[in-house]
Amino acid sequence: MKEEIKKSILKYFENTSKHTFVSKLDENKFLKVFIEEDKIMVLSGKSLHEISMDNINNGIDIYEKGYKNIQKTSLFSTHEFVAIKSNRFIKEKVKEILSNMKERRPGYFVYEKPLKKSILEKIISALGF
Repeated sequence: MKEEIKKSILKYFENTSKHTFVSKLDENKFLKVFIEEDKIMVLSGKSLHEISMDNINNGIDIYEKGYKNIQKTSLFSTHEFVAIKSNRFIKEKVKEILSNMKERRPGYFVYEKPLKKSILEKIISALGF
Protein backbone atom coordinates (compact mmCIF):
# COMPACT_ATOMS: atom_id res chain seq x y z
CA MET A 1 0.00 0.00 0.00
CA LYS A 2 2.77 2.44 0.95
CA GLU A 3 4.57 1.80 -2.37
CA GLU A 4 1.35 2.46 -4.33
CA ILE A 5 0.87 5.78 -2.54
CA LYS A 6 4.51 6.72 -3.18
CA LYS A 7 4.19 5.86 -6.89
CA SER A 8 1.05 7.98 -7.09
CA ILE A 9 2.79 10.96 -5.46
CA LEU A 10 5.87 10.64 -7.66
CA LYS A 11 3.66 10.37 -10.76
CA TYR A 12 1.85 13.55 -9.67
CA PHE A 13 5.16 15.43 -9.32
CA GLU A 14 6.35 14.01 -12.65
CA ASN A 15 3.21 15.26 -14.41
CA THR A 16 3.46 18.62 -12.64
CA SER A 17 7.09 18.99 -13.72
CA LYS A 18 6.02 19.00 -17.37
CA HIS A 19 4.36 22.41 -16.97
CA THR A 20 5.13 25.90 -15.80
CA PHE A 21 2.35 27.44 -13.74
CA VAL A 22 1.65 31.18 -13.66
CA SER A 23 -0.63 32.96 -11.22
CA LYS A 24 -3.86 34.38 -12.65
CA LEU A 25 -3.55 37.20 -10.12
CA ASP A 26 0.10 38.19 -10.63
CA GLU A 27 2.03 37.25 -13.79
CA ASN A 28 5.34 37.60 -11.93
CA LYS A 29 4.44 34.70 -9.62
CA PHE A 30 5.00 31.25 -11.04
CA LEU A 31 5.72 27.68 -10.02
CA LYS A 32 7.97 25.08 -11.60
CA VAL A 33 8.71 21.54 -10.35
CA PHE A 34 11.99 19.73 -11.14
CA ILE A 35 12.78 16.10 -10.38
CA GLU A 36 16.31 15.10 -9.49
CA GLU A 37 17.65 11.64 -8.61
CA ASP A 38 16.47 11.48 -5.00
CA LYS A 39 14.59 14.73 -4.50
CA ILE A 40 11.98 16.99 -5.96
CA MET A 41 12.70 20.70 -6.28
CA VAL A 42 9.95 23.30 -6.37
CA LEU A 43 10.72 26.78 -7.68
CA SER A 44 8.03 29.17 -6.53
CA GLY A 45 8.54 32.83 -7.19
CA LYS A 46 11.98 33.58 -5.81
CA SER A 47 12.44 30.52 -3.60
CA LEU A 48 13.52 26.96 -4.32
CA HIS A 49 12.44 24.19 -1.97
CA GLU A 50 13.64 20.59 -1.94
CA ILE A 51 11.40 17.64 -1.08
CA SER A 52 13.50 14.55 -0.38
CA MET A 53 12.34 10.96 -0.68
CA ASP A 54 12.74 10.69 3.11
CA ASN A 55 10.23 13.54 3.52
CA ILE A 56 7.81 11.77 1.19
CA ASN A 57 8.21 8.46 3.04
CA ASN A 58 7.69 10.17 6.41
CA GLY A 59 4.62 12.00 5.11
CA ILE A 60 3.13 8.75 3.83
CA ASP A 61 3.78 7.07 7.21
CA ILE A 62 1.88 9.85 8.98
CA TYR A 63 -0.89 10.80 6.54
CA GLU A 64 -1.12 7.72 4.26
CA LYS A 65 -3.38 8.41 1.23
CA GLY A 66 -4.02 11.99 2.33
CA TYR A 67 -0.38 12.97 1.83
CA LYS A 68 -0.84 13.44 -1.92
CA ASN A 69 -3.57 16.01 -1.28
CA ILE A 70 -1.33 17.73 1.27
CA GLN A 71 1.38 18.07 -1.39
CA LYS A 72 -1.13 19.38 -3.96
CA THR A 73 -2.43 21.93 -1.48
CA SER A 74 1.06 23.04 -0.50
CA LEU A 75 1.99 23.64 -4.14
CA PHE A 76 -1.08 25.58 -5.19
CA SER A 77 -2.50 27.05 -1.98
CA THR A 78 -1.50 30.71 -2.33
CA HIS A 79 -2.59 31.60 -5.86
CA GLU A 80 -4.82 30.37 -8.62
CA PHE A 81 -2.35 29.03 -11.15
CA VAL A 82 -2.80 28.16 -14.80
CA ALA A 83 -0.51 25.85 -16.77
CA ILE A 84 1.29 27.46 -19.68
CA LYS A 85 3.78 26.34 -22.27
CA SER A 86 7.29 27.46 -21.44
CA ASN A 87 8.14 30.48 -23.55
CA ARG A 88 11.21 32.68 -23.79
CA PHE A 89 10.00 35.13 -21.10
CA ILE A 90 9.33 32.37 -18.56
CA LYS A 91 12.59 30.56 -19.35
CA GLU A 92 14.60 33.78 -18.95
CA LYS A 93 12.82 34.61 -15.69
CA VAL A 94 13.50 31.13 -14.29
CA LYS A 95 17.12 31.24 -15.47
CA GLU A 96 17.65 34.64 -13.81
CA ILE A 97 16.20 33.47 -10.51
CA LEU A 98 18.12 30.18 -10.49
CA SER A 99 21.40 31.93 -11.19
CA ASN A 100 20.96 34.02 -8.03
CA MET A 101 19.91 31.46 -5.40
CA LYS A 102 21.41 31.08 -1.92
CA GLU A 103 20.69 28.23 0.51
CA ARG A 104 19.06 29.74 3.60
CA ARG A 105 18.69 26.44 5.47
CA PRO A 106 19.08 22.82 4.32
CA GLY A 107 16.76 22.22 1.38
CA TYR A 108 15.47 25.80 1.17
CA PHE A 109 17.04 28.30 -1.23
CA VAL A 110 16.36 31.99 -1.63
CA TYR A 111 17.08 34.48 -4.42
CA GLU A 112 20.61 35.76 -3.79
CA LYS A 113 23.56 33.92 -5.30
CA PRO A 114 24.20 31.00 -7.68
CA LEU A 115 23.30 27.40 -6.81
CA LYS A 116 25.86 24.64 -7.01
CA LYS A 117 26.82 24.29 -10.65
CA SER A 118 25.59 20.69 -11.01
CA ILE A 119 22.11 21.47 -9.69
CA LEU A 120 21.86 24.62 -11.82
CA GLU A 121 22.95 22.73 -14.94
CA LYS A 122 20.34 20.01 -14.34
CA ILE A 123 17.57 22.54 -13.87
CA ILE A 124 18.56 24.58 -16.93
CA SER A 125 18.81 21.45 -19.09
CA ALA A 126 15.38 20.33 -17.83
CA LEU A 127 13.99 23.65 -19.07
CA GLY A 128 15.58 23.11 -22.47
CA PHE A 129 18.19 25.90 -22.42
